[in-house]
Amino acid sequence: MAETQTRPARRSMLRTWGPAAAVVLWLLSGTYVVRPQEHGVVRVFGRCVLGDVPPGVHWRPPWPVGRHDRVSVQRVRSVSVGFTSADRTLGKEAQPGREFFTGDENLINIELMAQYSVRNSRAYLFATREPGRLVAAALEWALSHAASTRKIDPLMTYDRLNIQNEVRRDAQALLDRYGVGVRLSSVNIQRTPPPAQVKAAFDDVTDAREDRERIIEEAHGYAADLMPRARGEAQRIVSEAEGYREKRVKEARGDAARFRQLEREYARAREITAKRIYTEALEKVVPKMEVTVVDPAGGNRVDLSLVQQQP
Repeated sequence: MAETQTRPARRSMLRTWGPAAAVVLWLLSGTYVVRPQEHGVVRVFGRCVLGDVPPGVHWRPPWPVGRHDRVSVQRVRSVSVGFTSADRTLGKEAQPGREFFTGDENLINIELMAQYSVRNSRAYLFATREPGRLVAAALEWALSHAASTRKIDPLMTYDRLNIQNEVRRDAQALLDRYGVGVRLSSVNIQRTPPPAQVKAAFDDVTDAREDRERIIEEAHGYAADLMPRARGEAQRIVSEAEGYREKRVKEARGDAARFRQLEREYARAREITAKRIYTEALEKVVPKMEVTVVDPAGGNRVDLSLVQQQP
């Protein structure tokens, strides 16, 4: 009997609190979580009402009134221009792409790889249907413009860094004009292969340029090795010359001092000093002379130098 009475009570409670509980559950279904490194975008009846929602727990009108999307803003996305990269998953091999027209009326293949990230999640989702294709198109336009203002040699060799910076700047300006909501982080030119028809000629030019650079580097190395040795040799010669000059100057000053001393002695005793000087000169000269006396009568020959040496 008691069980029969509780059943109508339960039905009454369900009729009273059931709709309220359903409404509460429906409202709670609008709770969503934005993970780290993501931003959320909220739509109500298909119209975006809130963008760049930070990480955390948030609420939006439940379905079907509202819905949310999450966009990874720190993920780095890549796009290639001028070639098709290989895809091992799909079994696709890398294929060359378009040729670009240079300022000196040549054709050249330029392979460019760029990386970008989402700066504005709302614009990234709703400004265009395929943001990646639009980024590639903007890069291709900027690359075509940069190639058309340069000759082929700078494009293939020393001007790559300037070209990369110019392409990134122009492509970013175009994307900002369209409000795509992306930021180009890097633009790298990977290769600039010439057209297949003239590849052999370009290879010869490249080899010649490398040989020239190698010879120049070898010449710089030889100069770097020779110049210090030449400077050292020159310094040695200069030092020897200065030493010889000092020696000769001192010898000349000594000779001049001796001459003045002799001059004073000669002024005091001319005859004695003259004889002494004469005798000293003979002592220096005579030992170096070979003196031979021949006796005409006997025909004998006497070498005085040998006689002088006898004890």
